[in-house]
Amino acid sequence: MLKYLNICCLTLGSISAVQVCAEPIPMTADYWEVLTPNYEFVRYLDRDALRVMPDSSTGDGVAVLKGKTSQEGTLEFDVALNREPAFVGALWRLQDTFMDGEMFYLRTQQSGFPDASQYMPIYNGVPSWQLYSKEGLYTQGMTLDFDQWMHVKIQIAGARGEIYVKDMSKPLLNLPLHRIPQPGMWALIVSSGVNPNATAYFSNVEFSSATPTLQAPAPQRPVAAPGTVLQWQVSDAFPKTELSGTLGLPDAVSNARTWKTFATDPDGLLNLAQNQGVGAIFSGNDTMLVKANLHTSQAQTKALNIGFSDSVRVYLNGQLVFLGNDTYASRDYRFLGIIGYYDTVPLQLRAGDNSLWLAITETGFDGWGVKAQLEEASDVQISLAPSTTSSDGTKEIERLIAWAEATYPDLFDAAHQKSFNLGTLHVRHYPNSNVFLGIMESLVYLQAPNNNLLEATLVGTVADFLPRVSQAGF
Repeated sequence: MLKYLNICCLTLGSISAVQVCAEPIPMTADYWEVLTPNYEFVRYLDRDALRVMPDSSTGDGVAVLKGKTSQEGTLEFDVALNREPAFVGALWRLQDTFMDGEMFYLRTQQSGFPDASQYMPIYNGVPSWQLYSKEGLYTQGMTLDFDQWMHVKIQIAGARGEIYVKDMSKPLLNLPLHRIPQPGMWALIVSSGVNPNATAYFSNVEFSSATPTLQAPAPQRPVAAPGTVLQWQVSDAFPKTELSGTLGLPDAVSNARTWKTFATDPDGLLNLAQNQGVGAIFSGNDTMLVKANLHTSQAQTKALNIGFSDSVRVYLNGQLVFLGNDTYASRDYRFLGIIGYYDTVPLQLRAGDNSLWLAITETGFDGWGVKAQLEEASDVQISLAPSTTSSDGTKEIERLIAWAEATYPDLFDAAHQKSFNLGTLHVRHYPNSNVFLGIMESLVYLQAPNNNLLEATLVGTVADFLPRVSQAGF
């Protein structure tokens, strides 16, 4: 909550509008918690400013706004850059451990190039710029100003965000945010990579915790092609060395794992740092297994397109069929390690069930992820478990909906609902609460009031809810 509440009154004829104004944040130590020894409050370009340089031990310099914790809001500031390579921007919904949040930043060394600016979510301390790089959605080119003040405005509302730089009339980025909305801190950041001279100056900072009205229509998020794996079982992390020297998947490795179920983003990307992150990597546990089941009525060969960060081992029915390496500069000195479908693996499927396991290793801190898409997959059933142990999916969905309506009647009023289908997505709309419940291929989506269907939040799989459904007697 704002420490001071400023009220702006605008009168148009006989109509008055009241809104919460942004609060100026003084550039003094009383209002900032700066997490680097390399900072000072100075006069710069005729302004009171905060100069930030990264901590040499972490490579980051973070300046947190004291007492400004909120889920929604607007952060505006002026920034002055020099031409030293650096990553300069802001964080929001930053959690207490400083390991989880969302970030927008400018790349000083990329001024004029398509990746001069970028958004990324951060899970468990792992940045994810290699995973979220689609130009026009997560990255945008622009020409930066140097040695002068440049204005930035960040507006966050629900599952969306708008980023303005220099031009306040239209957003530079119209973002679909990837983390589940939750309250958190707001901060400015200067990150250096390997450059000890990275520096930025901040001034004219204003903040409001009021939910902003976003200007642009909801962004169109990319959707997965047919045959994409949309949910995986994901293991705990372990050392890559445990897979060395063998062409099969060692039983000692697979049997020692613990598992969780994760659904992918709508385009099929799974950010594995949601499971474990820098703590695992620093301790030498740099690899996770993901697995799915492929069921076919006859033996046949199918092409599997895979994207991974940073390296992969692909196992089909326990046997190693592919090794891949997409680490930074691995293909040539200009290769950034951006995840993409660069590799295709032929899978010789047997009739019945086939276990597909991928071991994904992260060698840096740039994105730990995977995606996979089976070509011409209309005759292949992709699931988490072998088909011989699967129950009737339709009945499970019916049980889930009945449980939801009985358990949360304020949200899901069974007496007043409308059902319809959008392709393979089954949707049930509850007008009294204006909530949509959607289920597609055992994935469960919930769309909150006042958002459109493109902003639906993935809340889990049908299998995730079944223990509670059964326990309640449905």
